[in-house]
Amino acid sequence: MSNHRISLFKHMKLSTMGLFFTCGFALSALVFIASSIIINSNVTLASSVWTEYKANKSEKIRIDSALRSSLGYGGAIHEFKNYLLRPEPWRIERVQAKLGAVNAAITQFNTLGPSNAQAIALNDIKNMVDAYSTALIQAELLFSQGLQPSDVDKQVIIDDSLAMRGLQILNQELQRELHINSANDDSPNITKADLAVKLRSALGYGGFIHNFKNAVLRGDEKYLTEAVSCLVKADELITLYRNKGLTSAEFISLEDITRTLNNYKQEIDTIRQLFSQNASPQFIDQQVKINDTSALRGLAVLDREIVIQIEQSADNVSATLDFVTQLISWLSWFTVIFTTVFIIAAILLMRNRLMNPIKELINAMKTLAEGNFNIKIVATDRDNEIGEMARALEIFSANALKHRDSEAQVQAVINTAVHAIVTTNDRGVIMAFNPAALAIFDYELDDILGRNIKLLMPQASKAFTDSVQGKVYEEDALRANGVHFPIELSVNEMTVGNKRMYTTVIHDITTRKAAEAEIRKLAMTDPLTGVANRNQFELRIEEAIQVAESENKSVGLLLLDLNKFKPVNDTYGHHVGDQLLKDVSARMVEASRQTDTVARLGGDEFAIIFNHLDTPECIKVPFDRLVSELSRPYVVGDMVLDVTASMGVSMYPQDDTNIDELLRKADLAMYKNKNIDLVS
Repeated sequence: MSNHRISLFKHMKLSTMGLFFTCGFALSALVFIASSIIINSNVTLASSVWTEYKANKSEKIRIDSALRSSLGYGGAIHEFKNYLLRPEPWRIERVQAKLGAVNAAITQFNTLGPSNAQAIALNDIKNMVDAYSTALIQAELLFSQGLQPSDVDKQVIIDDSLAMRGLQILNQELQRELHINSANDDSPNITKADLAVKLRSALGYGGFIHNFKNAVLRGDEKYLTEAVSCLVKADELITLYRNKGLTSAEFISLEDITRTLNNYKQEIDTIRQLFSQNASPQFIDQQVKINDTSALRGLAVLDREIVIQIEQSADNVSATLDFVTQLISWLSWFTVIFTTVFIIAAILLMRNRLMNPIKELINAMKTLAEGNFNIKIVATDRDNEIGEMARALEIFSANALKHRDSEAQVQAVINTAVHAIVTTNDRGVIMAFNPAALAIFDYELDDILGRNIKLLMPQASKAFTDSVQGKVYEEDALRANGVHFPIELSVNEMTVGNKRMYTTVIHDITTRKAAEAEIRKLAMTDPLTGVANRNQFELRIEEAIQVAESENKSVGLLLLDLNKFKPVNDTYGHHVGDQLLKDVSARMVEASRQTDTVARLGGDEFAIIFNHLDTPECIKVPFDRLVSELSRPYVVGDMVLDVTASMGVSMYPQDDTNIDELLRKADLAMYKNKNIDLVS
């Protein structure tokens, strides 16, 4: 076989051999040209995907910048605090406009397809905006009632912690999506855009202006100290920004910001002096009012650096793709012209060193664009454009894995939360149940996952369908042992992928409800004798007459007034008088029926409501028992007290149907029957 092949090549004519090599070269050229076309198509697709991805994320950066601007320094919170200090009606519209801008930014961000972490962060910020909108309405009402700014501020205090954390998460997520490393302040790699974001954070929401306004409103040194700390931080950031080299616009902007901050610094000592003089918030505000216009204009100029940095980063990747596309085109023309033996080596080189890595990188980019970050990036060790692309994608993937770790940390926070947190799907099936929920409901995790939320809260469906996001509801809940107990819950809706989910935060309010019941009892009970007080008496007499009217019954009203009670107090002391009142009320309770109401109306005045009397004569039996019980001697210590009483009775409806008339007639009857001897 081998000899036959040698013989074949040995006798092959040159024209045949030339034709063979020509056909081979032509075929190789066609194959390589076809491969180049395919590569060009794939690289063009990759460039298109990356351009779309860059445009989408750059828009997120712009909206994030607008969100911070509308919320922080010169934004909604700044204007809200100014309204509390200067309650002028026209400021309400400014606050509402800024809050509307924040809501608009959140809505625009949601249309760009936020990640789960971004959606949660935006929801926290939205809840905060809603809280400030409600607080604005409440503040307007309180000012109309004549309250002072400090008092109004106490009534409308908002917890900003979740919203401030949400802003931080948005910034971290955007850096992760655009493979931008977050450098430390003292790092030489920190960019102007990073410094602009940090400067706005130091001055805005949760930063200097927030603490400065709170210090003026609340006269609290801790807010002033925090404001000074934020000013120091802002000065450091401005210095770092200057070291990066400035355009003329940036130089003017930083000068405006620095001048405004210096004006604020000069007023710090003034505020402390006014604190020591107990000056009012409005007076302090008038003394230290600063014009922020130039500083806000300066911050707007610096904000543009954020978008510029992201666009430059994305443009670098696009430029690399364009360069690779052009390079492939040159190689294609080169191989067509020089159809030599090098074409085979070129094909192998392009296939192994360029075409396959580019295809793999394209597939990796598509996978990343679809949100799947758990992939291995190839060709990261190459010192060329492909290597640069691979390393950029590797950084992007690494940041995604860090985000996954942060999600695990969030889950750890949920697991250590004090309140119960339950996650369900749109059918009410329990998907997650934190340890606090296990403790409250007394379930094992395996026993509750996959069960319906109605097992825990029979009325839960109403709370889910009728609930307002973040609003707190009270519901009746059921433990694993069948015991009912009261809870507070708030339901928040979220979308995970294409699925609607609900997160319910639950708090056991058994102790609070018991305390409230005790307070209600104290409000309706005489604290000395333990019988009903006047408030409860008025409610019970109305109820008794309503029942008697519907059932065609009679009601007896007895009034009793102790005689010689003042001499007992004066002679033996109030402690003896108090004991006498307790003894009288105890005997009245003993003599009355369970359906009757014994009340102390005040001082030594008592009353009994006799319910469910078929006829007026039916009152004689409980009345005689009462007289007999009250007529027994009263002994306090070793003293027998000389006490008499006046009693009078009126009947519903025989004497009258009006409560006031019944009381008046019983009172008249009481004075006609004065000085019944209780010890005879």
